[in-house]
Amino acid sequence: MSPESLQSIYQQYKHDTEFVASWLANTAKAFGFSSQVGESSTGKTPTKPSGRLKGKERKKAKAAQVPSNELSELSEPSKPSYTLAIKDFIPLAEHIAEASNAANIRVPNSFSVALERVIWVRKSFAERLEDAGRRFDQDSDARHSFFVNILEKVRKTLQPLLSVDAFNLSNLKDAVTNVGTHKDKKGLSSLFEVLDVYEPSAEFEAAPDVVVPAPSALKYTVEAEEDSQFEALFAMTALMDDLSRLRLEIAELWTRYEAGEMDIAAVSVATNTAIELARSFEDDISPFVQRNGGSSTFHAKYFHAVSEALGIDAEAKQRPSDDYNFAAYEIADALLINTLINIIAFVRANPLGEIPSYNGFYGWYDEASIQPSGSNRKKYNRMKPALLELLSDLPLISNHPGPVEDQLMQGMMTTLRTAKQERKETLDVPMWFSFAAQVYLDTLNIVKIGKAWTDMQHVMRIVKQSVYDLPTSCPERKKVLGALDTWDKGIDPIALIRTSLDLETLRKMQGNSTFFIGEPPSSFEGYFNFCLTIGSAITNWAQNKRDKKLKVSKDNKPLMKFLGMTSTLVANRISTFGDRRPVSVDVVEDWIQRVSKSQGNVETERIQTPTAKNKKNKQPLIHRLADAVA
Repeated sequence: MSPESLQSIYQQYKHDTEFVASWLANTAKAFGFSSQVGESSTGKTPTKPSGRLKGKERKKAKAAQVPSNELSELSEPSKPSYTLAIKDFIPLAEHIAEASNAANIRVPNSFSVALERVIWVRKSFAERLEDAGRRFDQDSDARHSFFVNILEKVRKTLQPLLSVDAFNLSNLKDAVTNVGTHKDKKGLSSLFEVLDVYEPSAEFEAAPDVVVPAPSALKYTVEAEEDSQFEALFAMTALMDDLSRLRLEIAELWTRYEAGEMDIAAVSVATNTAIELARSFEDDISPFVQRNGGSSTFHAKYFHAVSEALGIDAEAKQRPSDDYNFAAYEIADALLINTLINIIAFVRANPLGEIPSYNGFYGWYDEASIQPSGSNRKKYNRMKPALLELLSDLPLISNHPGPVEDQLMQGMMTTLRTAKQERKETLDVPMWFSFAAQVYLDTLNIVKIGKAWTDMQHVMRIVKQSVYDLPTSCPERKKVLGALDTWDKGIDPIALIRTSLDLETLRKMQGNSTFFIGEPPSSFEGYFNFCLTIGSAITNWAQNKRDKKLKVSKDNKPLMKFLGMTSTLVANRISTFGDRRPVSVDVVEDWIQRVSKSQGNVETERIQTPTAKNKKNKQPLIHRLADAVA
């Protein structure tokens, strides 16, 4: 794999533009360009060295030299960086062209490749958008045209010095014909294929005339276009193309795992790392994201813009309850909108601090089913419960942190914390979290349910046998074996955690006043008073006490509230051999009254029997019964 392929597409594009700027500026200065070139972030102008070092200074410099292959690696972190205005490209190119008449200036093939690639990508992407009917504001369109025109003038000025074969467009088209199999979503291939220039074939990369641009003596960046609509759409398209490629690569790994060719640990680590890469790719375009309302807002805008460009109104829902127009399902799947929508809905319904539990409102994921090939609605309805089941487990696990926290966990906690801190109307869900959730759904369609669980149990048994070999005196031995027994016995760890929450749920149902006088204790004195309130006799703390037995008084011991009265009354009617006598309206009204009395209040009108005065406006009987159960 080439070094370039380890970068995001947008980073490779930026590398091209910066290399063009750096080569022009450094070469022009080396051949006598005297005007100021670039502006430093520190406010200093790059200057040319005063001349050759002499005497002791020259010896010191010579002794400090390192091999060239090490020099770039060691010096790059401290390499000065300067911003070059786009308009300065032409004077620099003209100076180089003039200097070439008296000097032997060689333009490297890497410069030709970088220059042609930037021109081709920007022009082609703009043409695709124009064909799709996408229009930019006047300023954005003017800046894009200006940049391309400047680059074309640079190419024309340096044409006599450029290698003819350094960047052959016919070769490029051949190189990208077999790339992009990941773009199987309808209509998206025409938008993404422009970027295949940054993922050419192995033969194209191996050609002797294609050289990856090397670092320059001074690094020059091109003035930012962070407020440009064109640049924002280009950056977002590059990110989505990157994530599409990563998604395909991850799916291939899990396919190999399902076939028994790879180990679950290896594939899991690789998957988590791929999601971390997606996170860094999103960071690359962060300025554009923030200028366009944040992750979720920009993400949704991009989806609607792409859908509109492909002739679909994403808001034209077939049913009011639909999340969007399912005619755009393939686009939403490719652009990670399906997961984004459901993450937003879940976080809004379950703020930080709550322990959610999916109740099956949208159905349950059918493990035995296969991905439907027909209706987009069926595909979406199969996906939604699977994702909600996963999302409800993530906050639960975060409350019981272990030694490992994967990107799914980090994504959920990042989103929940952001939602609590910022309290914005629009939740800011990182795109990499939507990507991580989609990878999970993809894996469900590849790996047979239960296979990974079985493999993990097998690994745990091997580990358990190793722990048995440790000395019984080892303090951690018992603790580790206890944890391993959970896996060995086939107990679902998530279900086990939820069981441990039962007491906490009971405390919340009863309320603090059932157990404490005032707030829960937080000091020694508070805990002492708590012991007294639950029936512990004060004589237990007597200094000269002879009887060591703990004395407990039942007189002042608090009692828990009797809750669930409705369920108790109805239980005998729903049990297998229960009461089958016909139930009347009067019986149900009696149930509601008894529930109200058992709660010892008349504070809630929702379960009260209405008076004759408001009978016309009363809730239906069954509704009031349901409220009583709730």
